[in-house]
Amino acid sequence: MNKITPKLDQQSASAQGSKPGEDATVRGSLAGAPGAFRRMGSNLPAAKVTAATLAAAVVQILVALNERTGGPEISAEVIGAITVLLTVAVGYLTPPGKNEQIIEFIDPVKATDAENQPAA
Repeated sequence: MNKITPKLDQQSASAQGSKPGEDATVRGSLAGAPGAFRRMGSNLPAAKVTAATLAAAVVQILVALNERTGGPEISAEVIGAITVLLTVAVGYLTPPGKNEQIIEFIDPVKATDAENQPAA
């Protein structure tokens, strides 16, 4: 797995009181900086997303088993509500993975474009 460690350029570093080439995540949030954006450090799905997706699949499997075994009929609306509630609960309760981190970037092109915009 490739880890992406963004480095601050001269402009971003001076705006944050950092040194050029320093890791972008060292000095805290870049929120509000021109051209700043955030993403996960990996392209793998987050543990929360995986757990919630599996929870939704389990609900559907249980509903299918209920129908095959002649269990009580459950309306589509109730099945949908159960799926949503369980998916949200599992996603909320699942802790983030050990290697899941949010990293912040300064896009030099967007930062430069933002500086060249006339003041509103």
